[in-house]
Amino acid sequence: MNTTEARLQLSRARTACLIALAALTGMRKSELAELTHDCRLPPEQLGEGRVRYRLKGKVIKGRKLGGEHDQWVTIKQAYDTAGVAASLADPVKNDGHLFKSLSFFTPYEWFLIWVNGPDGRRLGLAPIPEVPVSLRMLRRTLAVEMAHRPGGLLAAKIHLKHISVVTTEGYADRPGGPSRC
Repeated sequence: MNTTEARLQLSRARTACLIALAALTGMRKSELAELTHDCRLPPEQLGEGRVRYRLKGKVIKGRKLGGEHDQWVTIKQAYDTAGVAASLADPVKNDGHLFKSLSFFTPYEWFLIWVNGPDGRRLGLAPIPEVPVSLRMLRRTLAVEMAHRPGGLLAAKIHLKHISVVTTEGYADRPGGPSRC
């Protein structure tokens, strides 16, 4: 593998980390941009077989200038993905952040072409449907999945850090909330 191919593989791995973190956490683009190489807080043991995984970062939207520090409770897969992203990041070039840039569309298109191409098939990767995808769509998809579970509308509101449940209802396509269930 030459230097160019190695750089392309690193870029693909970083893109995969960004997609996974966006889909699994529901973080906004601005929140993903604020994740640093040390964003993983130590796991908390809550009892036998129960562990809480948390990521620290900043919420920018609707907060004072510069944002406010906050935490996201997440699943182990997202926690591990943040660890992989940290190991792939250049802390000097990225100013300590996991991702140097959050331009999504072009890296996603290149990732899609690679996964669906001969290299992806050779590696046994499942093809990705060629439909438009954005970070916002991944966030809204998570909101829908969360909101349609018992108690999920409130859980989604808290997890997505919405100020009003009305916003969450809109994301989840559930105007009127639980009364429609």
